[in-house]
Amino acid sequence: VYSQRGMSEHLFQDGRVADLFKFAVAYYRESHLAPNREVLCDRFPWYADAVADCHGAAPSYLAGGVEGNYLRNAMDGIIRDYVSAINVGPSEQLERVMWVRDALTLLTTNLASSTDIIEYGKDMDAYRERMAKVRQRGGIPYPFQAMTEHTGGIMPGELCTLVAPSGMGKSMFGCLEALEAVRAGHNVMYATLELMPETICTRIELMQANRFGMVVDASTYERGMRTTEQETAIEVARQEILDMPGELYVANPIPSDRSPAAMVDLAKAKGCDLLIIDQLQFVRMPERRSLTESIGAGLQDLKQAISSPTDGRKIAVLMLHQMNRTGVKAQQQGVSKVGSMADISNSAWVEQISDVVWALGRTREEQLNDIMNLATLKVRSIAPAGWRLFWDASSSYQFYILEDEHGRPDKLEEWT
Repeated sequence: VYSQRGMSEHLFQDGRVADLFKFAVAYYRESHLAPNREVLCDRFPWYADAVADCHGAAPSYLAGGVEGNYLRNAMDGIIRDYVSAINVGPSEQLERVMWVRDALTLLTTNLASSTDIIEYGKDMDAYRERMAKVRQRGGIPYPFQAMTEHTGGIMPGELCTLVAPSGMGKSMFGCLEALEAVRAGHNVMYATLELMPETICTRIELMQANRFGMVVDASTYERGMRTTEQETAIEVARQEILDMPGELYVANPIPSDRSPAAMVDLAKAKGCDLLIIDQLQFVRMPERRSLTESIGAGLQDLKQAISSPTDGRKIAVLMLHQMNRTGVKAQQQGVSKVGSMADISNSAWVEQISDVVWALGRTREEQLNDIMNLATLKVRSIAPAGWRLFWDASSSYQFYILEDEHGRPDKLEEWT
């Protein structure tokens, strides 16, 4: 609320409060989360005592009160200064009037809203460029450029969930995400709770080896039917991955280390800023009265660990999760491109805790043509989006968003 209203530290008389307010707004604009009490107490030791007897109030009410106090105090000061100079000469009076004009201008500026105003058409390119830079700041890129440009990537402290039917390609998406994040300079922990780490590594190597057109046939290579040429291509791909600016770690934690907190700690211990969890149903959840309550508590623990950590180190999480039978049937019959939130296992908790939810899906006919649909089922502060993809999960391990006749990403207009 304060950020949208354009409030600044100049509205506060107490310098300490002004500094705290400036820090809090900057923190919000950078992370898209308001700093909690722990963050503020760590940055400003006096804060805990200052708010010990304070009670909560609506932000809009508090904002109005701050602006009202500032306006009254500022006007009182302007009037006092002007009245004190009433008996001066004409030239000095003119100078004083000019001073009052400047003071009122500053007063208006400090109370102005931060709403963007653009002249449609004339300023649109510059506006889009500026907003693109804002979205991209700090986000870990998705596997596809159109996803990253639209959303700004996966933000620190953000829980992103990808859902799809079993065998549809969730792990493939996770492997491609890991590869592109490492290529962009991020350290990634891929926690595989179902497949072997060697399988994940091999898939990532095949993706890298085949990025410019198939060199190694994945289906035959993984069955052990390998030629010298293919082995050479894989060795080149491995070295290229090692030379990337980011680091990749693939782990298969033992059951006792599969709790949300343990996996986040493991990722942080390796200096990672992205954790990929493959997949939710194999995560070790807190014990509760029912499975649903247990999953809810686990997701809450995960979100707390990444968005409000005690050590102050936020990391992003991509979590892979199952679509239920109803969603699978709707996709296969063409009723829905990717399903809906109601078609996700434990959908209520996933929807409540996740910041962004993506879904993969396709009909039987689309499967025969290596076509996949990717779309949002939940978004934070961005518009819903969906695209059609080429999706080869058997021979080349290549995946990309298709383009329309104008060379633009082929968007899905309707998907649920």
